[in-house]
Amino acid sequence: MFRPMLALVATTFVLTFTTPLPAVAAPGDPFGGDDAGCFPPDDNALKCENAVAAAAAKAFQCLMHCHIARASGKLADEAAEEACERTDPKKSCAAKFEQKTGPGTKIAKLCPPAYDATYRAGIFAGTETVVDQGNQNVYPCPAPPCFDTAPQCNGTCPVGQTCTAQCTIFNCIDGTTPCDCPTGESSCSSSICVGQPGGVSLCSCSTTCACE
Repeated sequence: MFRPMLALVATTFVLTFTTPLPAVAAPGDPFGGDDAGCFPPDDNALKCENAVAAAAAKAFQCLMHCHIARASGKLADEAAEEACERTDPKKSCAAKFEQKTGPGTKIAKLCPPAYDATYRAGIFAGTETVVDQGNQNVYPCPAPPCFDTAPQCNGTCPVGQTCTAQCTIFNCIDGTTPCDCPTGESSCSSSICVGQPGGVSLCSCSTTCACE
């Protein structure tokens, strides 16, 4: 019993100290793979950048909670959402990020010169942009209904079938782009058909139809 156990211990020792360990990245080396950025140049920079990364993660979560509150009706309007995200000097996501990363914080002296308070504030701004632009994916808008299904299909449906799908893409972007406008409307601007007496209407789209 003792000899097999001794052999197992010896084998484990040999494997532990002879198996090559993964290479450790040197300061300044790129992360590689699908990650941009480089490893911090020294221990102080590491502490600084890790603290900012942690604050940015909390900021992302905070900003998402603001959007959740707006979608749920707990924040009445855009101004209330902005107060949650940025304008409230004490309770906003921006204020909380500043409390962790601002010029008077513990990490300020650890950060490299180029990683100053302005740079750190830009990281919050970038996080906010990601959340705001991604909001359309979390809370997508409904597809607008077709204004007129017949012109939309442009004769692409087989005989005996009709176009039934709703519009998902408008081919009118500005006043110079051709648009499938209803009869009597000759031009379009910002996805709006103009020229018909009595008002304007949305352009019908000329793509994305289903035949049934």
